Amino acid sequence: MSQQGRSYHTPTRSYESRESGTEDFDDSMSFQSGRHTATPVTSTAPTNLNTVTVRSILPATQSSTTSPSHASGTTNTVSRSVAGSRSLRTPQFSGNGATPKGRAKAEDYTDDVKRLILDAVRRFECRIYAFNAFPDSDKQFVWTQEAWEDAGDALEELDPYELSDRILGLIKSRKSNARGTIVDEARVLVGSTYGFTDSDKADIQRRNIKLYQDLLDGVSFAYKEYDPVASTRTGYLRNPILAKLIRACFFKDKKAVGVRFRKYFDPIALPTLALLLTAIEHCIEEWSTGSLRKAAFRETDNKERYITHLKDLDQWQQLDPAKIRKICKHMHDRARNRSGAPEDAVTNGRLSAAALEEAKKDLELQTGETDSE
Repeated sequence: MSQQGRSYHTPTRSYESRESGTEDFDDSMSFQSGRHTATPVTSTAPTNLNTVTVRSILPATQSSTTSPSHASGTTNTVSRSVAGSRSLRTPQFSGNGATPKGRAKAEDYTDDVKRLILDAVRRFECRIYAFNAFPDSDKQFVWTQEAWEDAGDALEELDPYELSDRILGLIKSRKSNARGTIVDEARVLVGSTYGFTDSDKADIQRRNIKLYQDLLDGVSFAYKEYDPVASTRTGYLRNPILAKLIRACFFKDKKAVGVRFRKYFDPIALPTLALLLTAIEHCIEEWSTGSLRKAAFRETDNKERYITHLKDLDQWQQLDPAKIRKICKHMHDRARNRSGAPEDAVTNGRLSAAALEEAKKDLELQTGETDSE
């Protein structure tokens, strides 16, 4: 049976997914399904994120207020003054200036404050994506302060606004929204990528249940190829859904968060990959009954799963850190190139190859120890 470029053959099914005009890490994925005989592979997760030592692929540029330990879910904060010698302004509400009722929103404030809040929200969300998807309350507080300060610096506020408790709570509340955005995009891709079909027919529901079981056997959904009969897997993290999800979440267009805030995504960080894998696994589990049953992405259900993926990714990275960094860099570069963002400017030097060769010969005659040289 053929359906939109995908072919299925029974009893052994081969599955290929190819998106017209695109190339992911490798755009094809084979998925052969027969009798499920493999024993599920489990991973023991630590009890909290701080016990995971992730030597993460770090973003190209770290914030001046953060240390590389951010990438492993821990934070070492160097405090900095928001205003320095400048005075702080009090954020003003729009309209008649009265405090609005109900949940705080950016629209409650004047245009300049609203612009500052929205920018700070994006910067806070980037920390969720790239550093730790489930930060504790202390990290949330620190990241909110950092995001507010960074936004003020970026918008060149001569007299910055103070971070009120109301705005602080507004920004912190975005952690669930940030994770939810990833899940929403993953849900769109999971059905079409793996071949789930929503139907009332019993045979199709049984097929969906079998597919759900096979995919969650030993994190098989993350592989390019998996044969549940032979219990063989190849191509870890080369399943095309990852490249598609990176583009959908962070590089949808040239104004997307991955383009605007490049330092958090270049290269793609291991905590980012862990969050994507967690979201995909959550969406696969929504098919566990044979029909799609959407479920809220709760921290209580998914934090341990996220930690386990982080641990797996750290072990993967240790196999060849230099090569893994190149892979993660390639993930970023390919997604950015397809976003429509401008290419990086390349500055060429003015010394010709011959001139450089002459300079090399000249250096061979010098010791570097005398003034005349």
